[in-house]
Amino acid sequence: MPRKCILTWQPGSGDRPGRWRKKYKGRVIYCGHGNSKSDIESYKKAVSVWEAEKRRIDAEIASQPKANHQEYEDALRDWDRVLQWCQIHGDLANAALAREKISQLQQRLESDSPPPLVYGDQFWDSFDLPEKFLETIAAMVSYPGSATPPNPSSRSTVNPKELNGGRDIFTSSNESKREIWRDRLKVQAEIPEEPENTVQAHLDAYLNQEQLRVDAGRLSASRFTSKRNHLLRFRDWIGSRTPITSIDGRRIQDFHQHLLTQIAENSLAQDTAHDRLVDTKSFVRWLWQMDVLESLPRNLERGSNALVIGKKVSAPDAFSIREIKSFLKEATGRPRLYILLMLNCGMYQTDISKIRQDEVNWRAGTITRKRSKTKKHASVPVVCYKLWKETLQLLREYRERKGEQVLLNTDGSPLVVRGIKPNGKATTNDAIANSLKPVREKIKIHKPAKLFRKTSSSLIRSNSEFRGLEDLFLGLSPNSISDRHYAKAPTELLAEATAWLGKQYGVK
Repeated sequence: MPRKCILTWQPGSGDRPGRWRKKYKGRVIYCGHGNSKSDIESYKKAVSVWEAEKRRIDAEIASQPKANHQEYEDALRDWDRVLQWCQIHGDLANAALAREKISQLQQRLESDSPPPLVYGDQFWDSFDLPEKFLETIAAMVSYPGSATPPNPSSRSTVNPKELNGGRDIFTSSNESKREIWRDRLKVQAEIPEEPENTVQAHLDAYLNQEQLRVDAGRLSASRFTSKRNHLLRFRDWIGSRTPITSIDGRRIQDFHQHLLTQIAENSLAQDTAHDRLVDTKSFVRWLWQMDVLESLPRNLERGSNALVIGKKVSAPDAFSIREIKSFLKEATGRPRLYILLMLNCGMYQTDISKIRQDEVNWRAGTITRKRSKTKKHASVPVVCYKLWKETLQLLREYRERKGEQVLLNTDGSPLVVRGIKPNGKATTNDAIANSLKPVREKIKIHKPAKLFRKTSSSLIRSNSEFRGLEDLFLGLSPNSISDRHYAKAPTELLAEATAWLGKQYGVK
C-alpha cells in the first residue's frame, strides 16, 4: 500500500463487505469494496472511481451560479470599458487603475463564495460620496430627544478630504467628471460586442490547441502552465473583452514598455519579462497565421529587434563533488538509485519514471534510449549508457517484473505524474523528489535534483579527453556540423567517460 492513502478503509459489518470511502465537499463517496485494507487491487480501482467522481462533483459545483455573480459581472464590464478607452487614448494612469480593479474583482469572483461588492469596487463609486462620509454626516445631525437643529458651524469639525481619500467632495467637479466618463463609456458600449472576437475568446482557442499538444506529448505540462500564466498577464493588461483586432504594433510596443517599467521598479524579474514577451509574440503570430489579424505587426517581423528583453547571463549552477559524496553517503535504497541514475545517465526524474523494460540490457548492463522530453524528434540521438555496477545492482533490486515500466511506486503507480487541472494549472506528483527530501534535510543541501545531471555533464566538459561528449550525455540534439557524428554515437568513448565519472564520485 502507498504510504499515504487518499481513501479511507471502512471495515465490513455483518453481510456488508469492507469498502473504500472519501469525504469531499460535505459529501461521502463510496468507491468500491475490497477484501481488506491491504487489498492493493481494490484500492487502485477505488482510486479510479474516486477521481472520476471528484471530476463530476467539481464540474457540478462549477456550473452552479455564485452569489453576487451578476454584480461582479456588471462591475467588470464597466472597468473593461474604462480600460479599453484608456488604452485607445493613452490614459496610462487610469488604465493601470482599471487593470488593478479587474484583477481584484476576478480574483474574488473565482472563490467559491464571492463576498458582496464594497465601496470602490465599481467604477462609478469614485464619483459618489463614500458611505463613511454619509454615516458621519448622519451622526452629526442626529440628536435623539432633541428637536434643536445642529449648529451649521459644526460642519467645520469634519475634514471632508479625510473622508474621501484626500479629495474635496464639496465641489461639482465629481459630477462633471461623471458626465464626461458616462459619455466615454457610452461610446465604448455602442461598439458592437462580438464575444467570439475578443482577446479572451481567441486566447481560449490558442490554449486549447496547446492543451492538445500536451496530450500528444509535444509540450510539457509545466511549459504549458508557464505559457498560460504569461498570456493571462497579457490578457489582463490589454483587457479580456478587448476586440482582438485592436492588437497592433503600437499595442505590442506599449506592452513591451509596460514590462520594462516593471523591471525598473523591481516588480518583475528580467528573465520572467523576457519569457512573457516571447510567449505574447508567439500568440500574436498565431493570430496572424490563423487570419485573425490581417497583417503581422511590423515590429514582430523576423529580423526586427525593436522589441527585445534579454535574459540575465548567469554561471550554470552545479553540485560540488563534495556535495555529491554527501548525498551518496546519506542516501540508501530507492533514493540512492535515483541519484545514481541521474549522475550515471544524465536523467531527470521524468526520464527515470519512463525507463522501459526493452531499453535495459540486463546482461550488458546498459540503458539505451532517447531523452523522454524529446524522444519524438528525429534529430535527437539514441544514447547507450553503461551503468555503474551499483546502479545496475539497485536497478535489479527495485525493478518491476511485469509491465512496460522498469520502476514504479510500491502501489503500482508511476513515479512521476504530471497533469493539468481544469483551471489550467500544472500538477506534479513526484515520488522521486519526495524521496530525496529527507536526505536534503539531513545534509542541509537544498539545490534542485536537476543539477545532478548538469554536474556530470560539466565534469565531462572539464576533461579534455571527453570534452564534446557532454551534449550526447545529456541526450541533446547536435548543435553544429562537428556534432553530427552523434548520429553514430561513440558508445565506447561515452562508456569511458561515465566510468571516469564514477571514480570522481567514488562509485564503482
